[in-house]
Amino acid sequence: MSIRKVSVKYADSLVDVSFEKKIIDKIATDVRFVLKTFDDNQELLRIMENPILKSDKKLAIFNEIFVNHLSEDFQKFVQFIFDKKREEIIYSILKTFLERKNVKMGIARVEVFTSVEFSVEQKKLFESQLEKILNKKLELEFHLDDKIIGGFVAKVDDLVIDASLKHQLDLLKKQFLQGGVNLN
Repeated sequence: MSIRKVSVKYADSLVDVSFEKKIIDKIATDVRFVLKTFDDNQELLRIMENPILKSDKKLAIFNEIFVNHLSEDFQKFVQFIFDKKREEIIYSILKTFLERKNVKMGIARVEVFTSVEFSVEQKKLFESQLEKILNKKLELEFHLDDKIIGGFVAKVDDLVIDASLKHQLDLLKKQFLQGGVNLN
């Protein structure tokens, strides 16, 4: 079975149990915390993905790092993953969980790239305006990008909203070259 299919199977079971127990937000917080730790520490992720290391060693390492930071329900799920010898794909399972949770809750995940840090108020205003435009509940993730002179670029699934200054200047240049801009 492909990694994607296995990941979906495990992720869906975690989504279903989390909704049943009404702990979906807590589990999602735990998942994001583990994924961020993996993203920040690629060596830890390589340990989990290493087929040569035994599962019990990997589990001991995982528990040593995370035991005081994760809910009991999530720890039981992780134990289940290790019991089934699926720890090599734990990252994929957890990423898939977030995707499947968002689909079930009707939430679109948006990555927003800006040249400057948005304040809390700006983030809230941006989110509410974008929710009105897209007619969806959103989960935003903001990133600073030094390639953006001003404005923002937002990515929602396959849709890219490019309101960057560079993009606006490119559009203006294109209009000049096509003779569509009158300066009078």
